[in-house]
Amino acid sequence: MTKAPGFLLATLVVLWGVIIFAVVSPEDVYPGAATHPQHKAMHVAGPATDFDAKMLGSGTMAGVLIISIFLLCLLLGSGKNGATPQFITIVVVAGSLLIGVFLKMSSTIRDYVAAPSPEIAGGFPTPTAWMVFGISMTPMVFLLIYVAGFRRWVMTDDDQKQLEALVAQQKAAGEIDGAS
Repeated sequence: MTKAPGFLLATLVVLWGVIIFAVVSPEDVYPGAATHPQHKAMHVAGPATDFDAKMLGSGTMAGVLIISIFLLCLLLGSGKNGATPQFITIVVVAGSLLIGVFLKMSSTIRDYVAAPSPEIAGGFPTPTAWMVFGISMTPMVFLLIYVAGFRRWVMTDDDQKQLEALVAQQKAAGEIDGAS
């Protein structure tokens, strides 16, 4: 994956641009939350709703870029063994799933905040449900990819033989004290 470092650098530059835009673009300061009308100890979005709606686009863009950076780092770290078309396809499919869930979560935020009676899914407000049941579960997909493909993409039999030869060479030279 010789193009991954270039894509990674470009993605980081775009992410910095989005972050700088998000910092300097709002005309107003964040208004903060309002006190809940029935439960005074709680807060609700209140006047922050309009501010949040303006920032949703750059926040969503930043989230997609951060996920892309994660995926590019995964491909960058795959090295000579993992940079196979099969591995790249699996990472792209799993990454597309993660980005799709993130975009679905982002798209439900505006509806949730504006609704007088927010929709609940799985015991949570809809955007939170997408976060809990979608985004927080996706690392399991990447863990399964790593576990299932470890011998094929990370530490092949040839790599194991090379490692054993290096350890034997270091032992013979006296650089390793009986480690095995």
